[in-house]
Amino acid sequence: MTTAALDPNVHLTYLAEGAANIVYRIHPPLITSIVNPTSPSTPPSTELESYGPSTPPPTEVPEPSSPDLYKGHLLRLRKSAASSVPVQESHVAFITKIAPLFPAESLVSQTLIVLPPGLLKRLNSELRGLDGVGTRATKRRGTYLDEEEEYGRLVGDMTGDGNGDGEGDCVALEFKPKWLVQSPTAPKEARRCRTCALSAMRIAASSRGTAWKGVCPLKLLAGNIESAREAVDIILKSRAADERVSTRLVEFICTNELVKKLRQLQEQWDRQGVLGRREVDEDLSMAMTVRDCTLFLKIPTNPTMPIEARLGDLDLKPTTREKLLYWQNIERRLIDEGWYTTTEKGPAMGRNHCRLAETC
Repeated sequence: MTTAALDPNVHLTYLAEGAANIVYRIHPPLITSIVNPTSPSTPPSTELESYGPSTPPPTEVPEPSSPDLYKGHLLRLRKSAASSVPVQESHVAFITKIAPLFPAESLVSQTLIVLPPGLLKRLNSELRGLDGVGTRATKRRGTYLDEEEEYGRLVGDMTGDGNGDGEGDCVALEFKPKWLVQSPTAPKEARRCRTCALSAMRIAASSRGTAWKGVCPLKLLAGNIESAREAVDIILKSRAADERVSTRLVEFICTNELVKKLRQLQEQWDRQGVLGRREVDEDLSMAMTVRDCTLFLKIPTNPTMPIEARLGDLDLKPTTREKLLYWQNIERRLIDEGWYTTTEKGPAMGRNHCRLAETC
């Protein structure tokens, strides 16, 4: 059982961020290993590692630097948020509850890594500098890394850049499949799925206008070329993708089993919905986790090479009452304000792009 420790002099460059995490590219590959002395051997860095609440603190054993450990990986760090879960706890949940549900090749790999003292404070100082010059998205400014966190994660690099794998050019894409099964508490006369209803509500409340052309998750599972083509056009958006890439992505959407597996898990873990609950049980936490994961795709321009598809952002959702109240408030608004049924008041939302509107 091995945990890696980041060298304090490692150089990191800001790459991207979401609501709960920030991702950095690593330069150069400097590493020191920390090895549990009870472990009979040191597994490759790509293997998932098992940790439990009774795992004793590892003993530091200096080893030569291992640049290969960083190859094809990014560093993912947790932001400070009241509802966020400590990295080690989240990692344990991933390898014990989530990873066993999918083939290893269908998941973005992740390895727990110990952070050096002072790193997060330094990175937060850099983030404040990025805030000052407007580099970060407006909605992300003012949020920073949790300086009390001891761990980060090395995650597989699905950006299609900087892997050094020698596999040639590819188009890298990512999107969230979201709610692949309608909310159990949605009205029977709904003409929007839960994802489309929430998107419509948020667009109406924003300053971006009333037109919306997001991907309806139900079209990812429609099983026909027309729906798949519409989804692909939205996913690719303004990218100047080769028509062959577009065609391959349509075929992938029509035939892949990964999104179908997500749908099955979402349905299995939440048949009740969030309303009427007094607490978040493990099943609901798991359901919300697979509703918010990201599908990463690498589509080689060489048609003889297979598409690489992996799920990431599979951090187990917290089971706090505050989180439950948040989910319940959203659901009540979607129902009471007519977002499911397209009877909402206010500016017209334009065409309803949800598949439910086409099948009602």
